[in-house]
Amino acid sequence: MKTIFTTISLTLFIFGTMNAQDEITRYIESKITGKETPGFQYLIADASGVLYEYNGGYANINKKVAVSHDTEFKAYSSTKTLTALAIMQLIEQGKISPDDEIGKILDIPFSEPVTIRQALSHTGGLTSSQGVISIHLASEHEQFDTKAAQESLARKYTKISPHPGKKKKYSNFGYLLLGMVIEKVSGQDYEDYVRENIFERLGDEVAYGFGFNEHTAKAYQHTRRMMHLLWGLMIDRKVFYSGRESHFMGYNDLYLNAASYGGSFANAGTLLKYGQTLMQKDSPLLSDTTKNLLFEEQFLENGKSAGHTLGWFLKERKGTRYFSHPGGGGGYSCEIRIYPDQGIVSVFMMNTTQSFSHLKLLDRLDSYFIR
Repeated sequence: MKTIFTTISLTLFIFGTMNAQDEITRYIESKITGKETPGFQYLIADASGVLYEYNGGYANINKKVAVSHDTEFKAYSSTKTLTALAIMQLIEQGKISPDDEIGKILDIPFSEPVTIRQALSHTGGLTSSQGVISIHLASEHEQFDTKAAQESLARKYTKISPHPGKKKKYSNFGYLLLGMVIEKVSGQDYEDYVRENIFERLGDEVAYGFGFNEHTAKAYQHTRRMMHLLWGLMIDRKVFYSGRESHFMGYNDLYLNAASYGGSFANAGTLLKYGQTLMQKDSPLLSDTTKNLLFEEQFLENGKSAGHTLGWFLKERKGTRYFSHPGGGGGYSCEIRIYPDQGIVSVFMMNTTQSFSHLKLLDRLDSYFIR
């Protein structure tokens, strides 16, 4: 009788999973692919393996290049989790501590002391000015002096407000500084450090980098969204846009002036492997003790939660706790989530600029698998 019950339960589970996969594919293809974005990747897995994978739409509309498992996208602010991990590795090595002052490490005269911990959790009062998000064309990248650009920005925004620890204020500038700390303490360029100490520890099969290649999806902006109008007011369209394709505006290839707050490229498979490897016991990326510190909830000086760990957003939905980090900018959007209690990691990536609705995409997609 027990064997029969087990067989029936397993059959119902498999049947339910198949129905969920069919339903989620219909949803993606009716609401997202070709509507919200030219191309789309979605991947979710637990310790037993992949639960669902989707690759669809176009990596390049005019050339009719389809999105495949190998297609890469810019990860933008999800890169901050790599920067945070690199900092935690240096902490683990005893080269820095979470409460060291960034100004002292970099010899920058901030108006108030800001610690590594506060920069990681966006509670240091560091600027949120959009002036930090400077960009340049791919044609300029080889000759572009990244270090000079970073140094100039680092010394431009030395005013701290509000007082560190008083309020959470999301800051790209804070992660630019953390990238400079990584370089100063490790003696390596930021990109080289991340390649060697994070990406290369994930195995040979992952795709990663900090530049465009033949697998990179072309970046687009939906022309029927408010973001298109707002972004168009802030940039030189003749320089940054390549032309309209269907109901999307294409971008020329662009680089951020600093990689540490948003410059990595990857595909959904790479980010999934990264999340899974990070959550492993005795992970090759970080010891369990330091990992606990990385994912420790941070608090403001009034005792309220900052809603952040030392690198990840800390959230809860319908009683389910998870760590997440979205990324979005000119022509790309993504998000990675880790559900530690379920051992599940999920990722979406697409080649259009993020809108506020995209911050809820994984709420819907993951709901088929998170109970």
